[in-house]
Amino acid sequence: MTGGRGLLAGFIIWATFIVAWVLAVMPLPISWMPWRPEWLSVFLIYWVIALPHRMGLVSAWFLGLLVDAGLGQVLGLHALLYCVVAYSAMYFHLRLRLFTRAQQAAFVLLIISMQKLIGFWALTGAGFNVAPDLSYLYGAITSALLWPLTFSFLRYWRRSWHLA
Repeated sequence: MTGGRGLLAGFIIWATFIVAWVLAVMPLPISWMPWRPEWLSVFLIYWVIALPHRMGLVSAWFLGLLVDAGLGQVLGLHALLYCVVAYSAMYFHLRLRLFTRAQQAAFVLLIISMQKLIGFWALTGAGFNVAPDLSYLYGAITSALLWPLTFSFLRYWRRSWHLA
């Protein structure tokens, strides 16, 4: 019974990442592109906080490799970035569960800003032309603003499917 339940939980979790992927690649007007939330990172933070025994560094690494391959970017960059995000969420997951949604949103802002900054440094160091201003951090702001809604959505699905 638990084996089938674990398989279902894994399927549901990865199905939510497919939803996040669709949101991440959905076409937006060019003026909105810097404000695109980091959907995969936000979903990853939620699942690491909610089910740290299911989502961890290996899952984050695998997700990052899939994103790198899917976007045709530097292989391993998103894997590294998602591992940083997952590790940060794992380290603080017990405290984050006690935080209010606003405090969690501040954490999301901090972690995704760190992710964006590390990605900026890596791409700049590799010789890629990256934004000359701080516009690459705008996505962290919208991710934090959307955190309460995303948290509620994912918690609803987790509880509806009785995932533990």
